[in-house]
Amino acid sequence: MERGATADAVLAMIAGYDLEIVDCGLEQATEAARLREPTRAAGASLGDGMCLALAKLRGGTIYTADRRMGALDGKLGIAIRLIR
Repeated sequence: MERGATADAVLAMIAGYDLEIVDCGLEQATEAARLREPTRAAGASLGDGMCLALAKLRGGTIYTADRRMGALDGKLGIAIRLIR
């Protein structure tokens, strides 16, 4: 949308991928809050924290191009893989 697409166009594009959209709940928000301090030095944003929390709760892997986030791999009990 920052590049001029409408919300409807973005939603249609997202619908074309095999993705699960997950609503944030209290458990994920609480885990993100717990992760705030240990991720602060890496410059993790609120969105990063929510992603990290979801991966931690579900035992998933995070794929990112953000090298600062990649530096957290193995330090939080969350697998983080750099894609480039």
